[in-house]
Amino acid sequence: FGGSGSGIAPTTLTPVTLFGGGKYTLMATGSQATPSYLVLPDTFTAPAAGSAMLRVVNDVPSAGNVDIYIGVPNAPLVTPRQTNVPVGGAAYIPVQAGTALQVWLTTASAGTGGTPAIVATTTTPLTFTSGQERTLFFIATSGGSTPLYFTVPSC
Repeated sequence: FGGSGSGIAPTTLTPVTLFGGGKYTLMATGSQATPSYLVLPDTFTAPAAGSAMLRVVNDVPSAGNVDIYIGVPNAPLVTPRQTNVPVGGAAYIPVQAGTALQVWLTTASAGTGGTPAIVATTTTPLTFTSGQERTLFFIATSGGSTPLYFTVPSC
């Protein structure tokens, strides 16, 4: 991989095993000087009627393992929907369609009864349609500022 005409030297992907007929999402992360790549199998389980499927990807190395909370915007964090998601890892979580939702990543220590420290959160409510499959990436930014997030559809 490399930027055309950008003066960036091409890099290679660490070998991974891909299976025939499988679908994958490939994302370049890290810095321009030291890129890394996430290869995510698109193994969405079909959502139930009235639901959507959300894959949440933790690519915030400074956070380490995280817990994922999903709820209505500004709701208190009560029970994580997924715990201990590693850096480069993904969680597949069914969500209610047609409802404005907020997603929070917190320190993984929250599961031990402590107060979760918020690592990153969506700042704009996310609303999904029934049957939809989306991926929500949380990525680190240079300089250690607040992580960014963006969603992409399943292809």
